[in-house]
Amino acid sequence: MPSVCLGRRCGPRWPTFVPATPERFLSVKCRLAASRLRLAVFAPAIAVSIAIGGPIAAHADSSIDVPVIGQQDGAWAGGRLGSSATDTIGSAGCAITSVTMMLRYYGINTDPAAFNAWLTASGGYAFDDQLIWDAVTTYSGGRVAFSGWLGPDLGVIDSELEAGRPVVAEVRL
Repeated sequence: MPSVCLGRRCGPRWPTFVPATPERFLSVKCRLAASRLRLAVFAPAIAVSIAIGGPIAAHADSSIDVPVIGQQDGAWAGGRLGSSATDTIGSAGCAITSVTMMLRYYGINTDPAAFNAWLTASGGYAFDDQLIWDAVTTYSGGRVAFSGWLGPDLGVIDSELEAGRPVVAEVRL
């Protein structure tokens, strides 16, 4: 099931992660949730992947097999997000669920509950439950490094997919 965000925050840009080593590249783009219910489609068009039951074609001659993880999974959906008194992974954990899918894609075995627990214990959240993107670099042991922010440019997204790199994006309903 695709992730659903019910968060209260709004980010004007998309964080980007790049490889910590030349042989590995990770690009993560995820805008923070805004005040309305939004369907967040992560790791190239995951909703389409779920609908067709297979990997997403990044280019006519290739595909990207990103593990599908839903933030509504009963194993973690009810878990408190960070130190928030009200938000749970199920209600507002779209960013950490998306990053978890990206981390798994690049061989880091984790799930939203474990990642959330680490972020909470390690100061990986600001204002109770807003992901500090640099924390992903620390969590990955330096295998993934935060590099900056990008806008939602379809040309950039297409280039990333053509290069075989999954993209995290938010879609407003």
